[in-house]
Amino acid sequence: MDTQAVSSTLPPPPPAQSTHQDRRGAASGEVHPAANQTAMDTESTPQIQALQKSDREVRAHENAHIAAGDGVQGGPSFQYTTGPDGRLYAIGGEVGIDASPVPGDPEATLRKTETVRRAALAPAQPAAQDRAVAVQAAMSAAAARMELMQQQANAYRNNTAETLTPPDNASTRLLKERRDVIPARRSAIDFPLGKRENLDSF
Repeated sequence: MDTQAVSSTLPPPPPAQSTHQDRRGAASGEVHPAANQTAMDTESTPQIQALQKSDREVRAHENAHIAAGDGVQGGPSFQYTTGPDGRLYAIGGEVGIDASPVPGDPEATLRKTETVRRAALAPAQPAAQDRAVAVQAAMSAAAARMELMQQQANAYRNNTAETLTPPDNASTRLLKERRDVIPARRSAIDFPLGKRENLDSF
């Protein structure tokens, strides 16, 4: 099975800005009020926002492949990074696509390659790997068309050969018998017995 991967990878977010906790609070186990504020503000830092945006875009990209795959695709796999808040964010992903031809059935191969091409180019911004899979699908479609044309040409030659094949002996004998009967019937009609007797009387 020829399985191609369509993927998306986004650039890493900017580096995290370090935060410091009050030493007295850390030593005593207490959390300084400023630390609580810092933890809440972490959600709105540029790095967290960039990671959240990356996660949404990567998942939307791979879901677009899956929605258009119509059974030729596998499940998604993601590459993650850990943000300063301790959460995992997707920064890359891929979906496997079965791009192999259907043996002995070029028409089915044509339908399959169209699905593969549509799935590869489904995201709003296809990646370079996505476009490469689409090109490979187009090449497979061209080969399938050639195979289909060859099959149709062979079928045409076979039908023509069967049409030109002479009939068998039994059919030939029946045709000959019919030819012998037809002139005899015409003779009886053209020269009725009564008219011949009249002709003899003159």
